[in-house]
Amino acid sequence: MIAAAEKGRRGERYLAAGRRMSMTEIAGALSEVTGVPAPKTRVPIFFVYIIAAFNEVYARITRRPTLLNLAIVKNIMLERQRSGFKQDKIEQELGIKFRPVIETFHDTFDWLRENQGMVSTGEKPTTGTNLATSHRV
Repeated sequence: MIAAAEKGRRGERYLAAGRRMSMTEIAGALSEVTGVPAPKTRVPIFFVYIIAAFNEVYARITRRPTLLNLAIVKNIMLERQRSGFKQDKIEQELGIKFRPVIETFHDTFDWLRENQGMVSTGEKPTTGTNLATSHRV
């Protein structure tokens, strides 16, 4: 925000979001950091709509919230179509550079392991290790 205030052009908008990544790329990066294999199966969107519809029925019957509903799926699809942003403008006009997301994932994983006890304090898992076995219960 400081860079935008100091260097930005009047009336312009700047999206400080780094680079766009697909869910496949994010899952691959998280897999590299944690050692938990990334999902290999893609769920067709029509099936996600069916799951969301069943979740809505379940929520109405039980009066409990669900993690996936039709509104969320619709928002995911809208974002999928319009999130083709590029970081070039913010880098060129404001001089902001983003570090690789893998570094952020590594730092986050290390912090969770060291400070929150959310993962074991032993060695970082290597690729192929099941992280679920090192979670505290």
